[in-house]
Amino acid sequence: MLRADLFSNQPLDCNPYNVFVLREGEVHIWRILLNDELLANAGSLVSLLSPNDFEDIARVNFEIDQNRLIVRRAFVRVLLSRYLKINLQNLTFTRNCWGKPFVSPSENQCLEFNCSRADDAVLLGVSRLCTLGVDIERIGVDIQFEELAPVALSEAEREFWGNQTGLEGKRQFLRLWCRKEACLKAIGIGLLDDLTMLTVTPAVIDFRGFPDERARTAGCNEVFLQDINLGHMHVSALATTAPVAPVCESPVLKDLAIAG
Repeated sequence: MLRADLFSNQPLDCNPYNVFVLREGEVHIWRILLNDELLANAGSLVSLLSPNDFEDIARVNFEIDQNRLIVRRAFVRVLLSRYLKINLQNLTFTRNCWGKPFVSPSENQCLEFNCSRADDAVLLGVSRLCTLGVDIERIGVDIQFEELAPVALSEAEREFWGNQTGLEGKRQFLRLWCRKEACLKAIGIGLLDDLTMLTVTPAVIDFRGFPDERARTAGCNEVFLQDINLGHMHVSALATTAPVAPVCESPVLKDLAIAG
């Protein structure tokens, strides 16, 4: 059994069989925590994976990272198959030229998703309204954010950040980093060579005239950003290519049966 937190930008129906129905304008954000017990039992989830998943797992060196990947792929496949109402063994993916995954057109049903991971958690965003990107970072991650700020943050972002130090400085830096990652994943182009050209302090990012050619050819004019409150352990952000209501801060814990 997988246990996951479900956040939404609309009030959730308490009926557990309806949480896999996306209403008009709705975005679902799922989070699963990768605790020791779940990772120790990752082998019980391998029957849910595809041959491509096994190829990716074989390229991972350490057992702990293999187990994280097994759980993450199983988590994504279980949830997406429920939204699509298909057997998860029939769920296949394709990627755009920059590597962003999509459900294969034969099963897509206009379902958009995006996934992010931290060492101890996985985040999955799902919508039928628009393309989206999510990112999650662990507050406790060992990162030299003071050294990264000059090459990762724009001048306006550094002014907003204010060279803060300590835990709050790290939190603010990671919040900006999550916004950048989510924004670029929403338009599907991956990381920029120069992250300082993108400023994510506004709630709406206008990509018309953006200096990176990939952003201009992605066909998206605007990205709408919001932070997601996941508690004190993580920082997270959601980016969408159409405006959506704010995601609530009170998740509903769900047990996900894993039978295919």
